[in-house]
Amino acid sequence: MPIFKLARSGRAPLKFTGTLLADATSRVSSGFRSLRWHELQLYRREDGKLLLAIGYRTQWQGEEPRDDLLIVSDAEELDRAVAEFAPEASVSVPPSDPDKARRLAADIRSGFERAVGEILSRADITVDITDPFTQQQLDQAHEEFIALALRGLNLSRDEACAVCDANNGFFVSEGGWQHMWANIADADRLNGLSEKWEIDAEALVKKIREADLGSRYALAVAVKRFWDRCQEDTDVVLRDLGLIQSD
Repeated sequence: MPIFKLARSGRAPLKFTGTLLADATSRVSSGFRSLRWHELQLYRREDGKLLLAIGYRTQWQGEEPRDDLLIVSDAEELDRAVAEFAPEASVSVPPSDPDKARRLAADIRSGFERAVGEILSRADITVDITDPFTQQQLDQAHEEFIALALRGLNLSRDEACAVCDANNGFFVSEGGWQHMWANIADADRLNGLSEKWEIDAEALVKKIREADLGSRYALAVAVKRFWDRCQEDTDVVLRDLGLIQSD
């Protein structure tokens, strides 16, 4: 792994071992940033930290270049550090015309931000704003809803087996869950579902057909999960999934 030595304005150079991930410049061929611009290099140090070298370069008479280093632990911290950095502050000899000075500062910042975006893209550095705890809470709420809805259906063991039997192979995502009752009716008419499971299939069809959409959805999810575990003990799976209630 190579060793780098980077300048720091007003401080001793920093020496470290790491990898250069990407570089970028805000310089353009004409305008303010043809004479004043930023050079950026992004490194990953051996200890895993990210280091962004920010070099202000100028050809303006009487103005000095400047070198700053941002050292952070991860992409999120880098994002905050860059947002707080003021690239326009490097301009030590601003124009005397206030309007021109404002336009110069805005152009310097715009070019810097564009260069930052470019270097982070090249290095494949992204900030993950998804909240795993929020997703975990959503998943938990979903499972609680499924369990509550299934309790409301109050299926017997044989009814639960009949529902699973008649709905083997349907796909929840394709909307078939809304018509599970029709599969039960067909299975009873064609294959004698009532006799097989010793149930009143007509009453079961009516119960499911008249259930609200939430309960039908919960039942469909449970049936799909049942068939995913069909090699396991039937009674154990039925209870685990909430298709029948524990004694």
